[in-house]
Amino acid sequence: MPKIYCYVGNRLTQANFSSASAFRIVVNEIGQEIFSVWNNNANVFYIHPTGSPAPTNRSSFRQMFQFEVPDANTASVVSGALGIPIVNLTAGLYDLPGKKVMVNQTQLDRQIPNIRDLVSRIE
Repeated sequence: MPKIYCYVGNRLTQANFSSASAFRIVVNEIGQEIFSVWNNNANVFYIHPTGSPAPTNRSSFRQMFQFEVPDANTASVVSGALGIPIVNLTAGLYDLPGKKVMVNQTQLDRQIPNIRDLVSRIE
């Protein structure tokens, strides 16, 4: 049976460089549920990187097993709706049902460090 390596939350909406309050509530609730699973059945998780100690509290658990990807706004929607991985998405106009929408390069540029951070956690 595969083990849980990392829970990746996507489309975390931010306001003023912090998660928006409604999303923070949902993210915290999901995190608490995952932590509850850990407390009841830690053997379904994969401790990483190799040699690291098992988390001993909510904070160390979150550091090892949770990652939230900030929303790239329209770029996130276009990526998901059209099935184009965001790393392959380019700036420009896209056709969504009934409307053309613009993906801005700034949205894509803001995601580069987020994606690099996620990849570094799962390598």
